[in-house]
Amino acid sequence: MKKERAGIFISLALMAALLAGCESVVAEARASGAEKQAADFMDVPKTAAIGQRTDGDAVVPNGKLIYIITPAAEDLAVKAEADMAETEAKRLGYKTKAVSHDGDPAKQADLINAAITEGASAIILDSAEASTGTDAVKIAMGAGIPTFCIGREGSAQSAAVAHVVSNHDQGAKLVGECFAEAMGRKGEYAELTGAVSDANAVSRSDAYHEVLDPYAAMTMAAQESVSGGQQEAFEKTKIILQNHPNIKGIICGKDAMAIGAVTAIQAAGLEGKVIVAGYGGSDAARDQVITGNMICTCLEPFAECAKMAVQQADTYISTGVMESEEKQMIDCTLITPENAGKLSGMIVAE
Repeated sequence: MKKERAGIFISLALMAALLAGCESVVAEARASGAEKQAADFMDVPKTAAIGQRTDGDAVVPNGKLIYIITPAAEDLAVKAEADMAETEAKRLGYKTKAVSHDGDPAKQADLINAAITEGASAIILDSAEASTGTDAVKIAMGAGIPTFCIGREGSAQSAAVAHVVSNHDQGAKLVGECFAEAMGRKGEYAELTGAVSDANAVSRSDAYHEVLDPYAAMTMAAQESVSGGQQEAFEKTKIILQNHPNIKGIICGKDAMAIGAVTAIQAAGLEGKVIVAGYGGSDAARDQVITGNMICTCLEPFAECAKMAVQQADTYISTGVMESEEKQMIDCTLITPENAGKLSGMIVAE
């Protein structure tokens, strides 16, 4: 009888241990599931689990496809970044798909979903959204595709792995100093700026004024917002020149605005009497600098940013590690008559 009782006690003990083990496994599974749900919500962790599959301990690309989503390539700057991203991705052994959202957030969302469906290893995104593509990035990252933003500056709340963008503050200050010097740091000037909804335009304008406002002898006689490009800049510059005959210079937030201003100045017979500064580094602006119609422009490093984004995507896909900071500001280059001849296709020759 004692042996039977001992056997029963041993059996009960074994059952209790098994039940405890099961409960532990269930608890671990539940915790794991909760952690996964938390990871999938808003703040997607930047680890090797994103957009990758593992082969033993090594992390390898999932499909070796990089999606490149940008605005329309008719814009020289966009073409430069898209071409560079595609070239660098292919050099690193990836297949690429370069597509345009044409500035339409709805189309951008469709392209993000296409990248997800096709199992892209990473996305290089120049967003259609003024909010730096926050929604698009969250969709892609939530689906497990690491996303690297170029073009627009990103917010601190962005879920992107990285933003590799032009340092507009630094570049605009270079233009502002060049403009102030050419003006002799005195006299009336006008500013053509971008839309207030464009964070980059606001950043450039703020930097201009950080340089120009301390010069008490310099006065901004007019400021106009231009969203329609060269023709709109031409029309608004004509009105500025009519209303402010003492204008000595016009500083512009984009090269297209500057070229429109140059055309209006020439039409008014004021060539050589009103200086113009631009921003962007287009070949068209380069030609105006070389001929003396513009005093300067500023090259945004679109191609360099795109190349860096692809390289970082490759490292991240391969290792699961992001070695650089999320927000990376790449310095711009002032283009003047001294170096304008080296500029071609948004790249300055060494």
